Amino acid sequence: MTAQALVMSPSEIRERYAGEGQGRIVDEVHETARRCLACAGSAWLGLAALLDRVAPIPDRLIVIIDCAEICEVTARSLMRGSTEMRRICALSAAICGRAAEAAQSERELADFVTAARQCERSCRAISERE
Repeated sequence: MTAQALVMSPSEIRERYAGEGQGRIVDEVHETARRCLACAGSAWLGLAALLDRVAPIPDRLIVIIDCAEICEVTARSLMRGSTEMRRICALSAAICGRAAEAAQSERELADFVTAARQCERSCRAISERE
């Protein structure tokens, strides 16, 4: 399978979601995918910095790894126009929220908390779309 087969073009997304509003869904899908990737990236960077101070990572922070991984999956599902994207986004929103709460007290994860909250809001908006 080629990379192009895994990612829908904006025109393909518009065609698939033609009844959902003049390109708005395309912008929302791409922005949500971008936020998911930003969240995953900041999770991995924050965890790497945290490992300099705390090793192994405490169990309460394992949800941050879950968040990074589900965000990567979510971004890919959004970009290929998966029929399951609403359900995947709902799961991602829930995990991002839990991870942001768990990371709140770690200074190395401050950027992650911001990214996770943004991702949570975007994913929730996609998941609640009619």
